[in-house]
Amino acid sequence: MTIRIFKFGGSCLRNPEAFDKIGEIMQIYSHEKMLFVASALQGVTDKLISIAENAEDSQYISDKVKEIKEQHLQIINEVFKDHSDLKSEATKHVTMMLADVKLILSEIQEFGLQSYFMDYIMSYGEKMSTYLLYLYVKRQGIPSVYLTGEELIITDMNFGNALPIWDLTANRISNDIVPIIEKEDDNTIICVTGFIGRNKIGYITTLGRGGTDFTATIIARCIYDKSSEKDIRVVLWKDVDGILATNPKYADNPKLIEHLNYDEAKEMAFYGAKILHPKCLFGLDKRHIKVEIRSFDNPKSTVFSTIGDKSSGDQITGISTIEDVALLSVTSGSLVSTPGVLAKIFSIMGNNNINVSLVAQSSSEINTTFIVEKKDGAEALRLIKENPFFKGWADAQVQYVSILAVTGKGINKTSVQSKIFESLSTKDIDIIAMAQSSDGLNLSMVLEQKDIKDAVSVINNCSKNM
Repeated sequence: MTIRIFKFGGSCLRNPEAFDKIGEIMQIYSHEKMLFVASALQGVTDKLISIAENAEDSQYISDKVKEIKEQHLQIINEVFKDHSDLKSEATKHVTMMLADVKLILSEIQEFGLQSYFMDYIMSYGEKMSTYLLYLYVKRQGIPSVYLTGEELIITDMNFGNALPIWDLTANRISNDIVPIIEKEDDNTIICVTGFIGRNKIGYITTLGRGGTDFTATIIARCIYDKSSEKDIRVVLWKDVDGILATNPKYADNPKLIEHLNYDEAKEMAFYGAKILHPKCLFGLDKRHIKVEIRSFDNPKSTVFSTIGDKSSGDQITGISTIEDVALLSVTSGSLVSTPGVLAKIFSIMGNNNINVSLVAQSSSEINTTFIVEKKDGAEALRLIKENPFFKGWADAQVQYVSILAVTGKGINKTSVQSKIFESLSTKDIDIIAMAQSSDGLNLSMVLEQKDIKDAVSVINNCSKNM
């Protein structure tokens, strides 16, 4: 028996017609077990964030809460227009959720916007949308169960970007989900809120923006570990046909990648392929759980992307970009052969919740270069300059740049790299810094922002001839 875990993002839940499309998907896969994971309605999470950030402005709050309520009521009134009982239940639920939001806002006004409050506020988008999805399934005459992520996913204390505690989460899913899906003649569809969990002391946490993908794969992994059912597939319904080899705004007619393996997909997800949450593939490879990226608007299409054991087979699988990041350069002849320079940098950044991605160091140890998010650039520079270890001994600078990452099985071949560099030279594009993964799957180059479009275009054209 195949178990399909369907993730519906905000772009899939944009209007009443989208629910009819979900009904079509339910018919296509009616012979299989289904579990739904949903994001908030399109744009709602951003509105909730803005409400939390403007908690002191009562008129702004009133206007935004009204917008959110009207957005949900528009769908409720159309989707449940011939089902007064479901319409009433949906309206009551949304009204109750938004009343809770207002209560939390009063606490923010009193105590300030703590990270706990932000996660709590953001969770209400999924709690409203998923409940509507649950009621829609019931409208279709199919038994349904509504579960929140906080009932299932137990996380660490990292608000805003939490990670699951696997054993505790697996036990919850074993108790609440596995008994339902293991009933052979039971077609109940479980509807789970994406994006949210809770820590061990009961505070709501979120899994990071785009974390509904992660919710779906967390559930898949735990079902595999706790159930006798091993034929599990995750389907991420998107507003595109699948994963493209590169961003279409930088290259004409990029090809759709029909197959890519887990490692290729992880690299592409981290380096800006926003179609996929970077953490959502963790552990799926060992369990051979495939992930499909399919078009929500064309669910019967045979053109889609599958992440699994099979590689694309291309020398270059994909080209990803992070368009706006901060490059920190720390230069010092005085610290050559001094143990702990990199450790000190990582410690300073980590203690201040600044994530370091790409790192490059000259073999002489005179220059160390690393990348942080744009928003952290100025603070990272200040921290380095004011730290006693570096102050007076090192010069630190920051510049704002882009990263271009090339992923594929041929990246470690000099013949492939030489073609990449030759293609960049045709546009006089210089590489500021560079790093290659030890597995040979990824080559990341730091470029000036003005060069990123031409760089992607020429490398994309070059890859077609390999």
